[in-house]
Amino acid sequence: MEDGRNVEVLFIPDGNGTTVKQTFDPEKENPEEMQRGGWQADLGPVQGLRRGAELMERLALTDQLACHGDVFRSLLSGLSPAEFRWKPSPEKWCALEVICHLHDEEREDFRARLMLVLGSPEVPWPKIDPAAWVTERKYVEQDFNTVLDQFLKERSRSVAWLRGLTDPPWRNAYMHPKVGPVSCDLLLTNWVAHDLHHIRQLVNLRYAYLAANTKVPLDYAGTW
Repeated sequence: MEDGRNVEVLFIPDGNGTTVKQTFDPEKENPEEMQRGGWQADLGPVQGLRRGAELMERLALTDQLACHGDVFRSLLSGLSPAEFRWKPSPEKWCALEVICHLHDEEREDFRARLMLVLGSPEVPWPKIDPAAWVTERKYVEQDFNTVLDQFLKERSRSVAWLRGLTDPPWRNAYMHPKVGPVSCDLLLTNWVAHDLHHIRQLVNLRYAYLAANTKVPLDYAGTW
């Protein structure tokens, strides 16, 4: 500073964003509490920029969820019964089981839990068991096109809900008894990541089905 005093500003990443820590040498004319208030006021624009960046990231994640709905529609529309029930091995999921899983996770996991943490973070989460649902809910016996349509409608509802939120408490977190705090941002980001896991799974399924049902070599396309 011009009067010879030192000031240090640190940007420290934390689980929910970035903490700004400011340390300064006090001057002698005004009380330290008054000086501290002045420095905190100076941080206002920085905090506003941080909140703006966090908002933009959440909007981008919501847009990605919307785009993924189109990806799933393109990947799965028009599949024959032979293909959507095909499995590379008995323990693997077929495309029908994948879309049933996505439909139930959309309603009962990601959207439901994010709603709960935003609104009532102290309320225990209802238990879910996606692995058991495959047999309990007889995924392989469901109508493929009906479930695909239901999932896409649920995804549209999810995106509309996210886009319609007005100043929600994104800093809320649920204290999970086993894994600790689960933040709203963690749920939203992992919702997108969950999509990507299953997009990769479905792409691999479609390629494996093609490879298993053609006599034409696929090496011209490149190594898979």
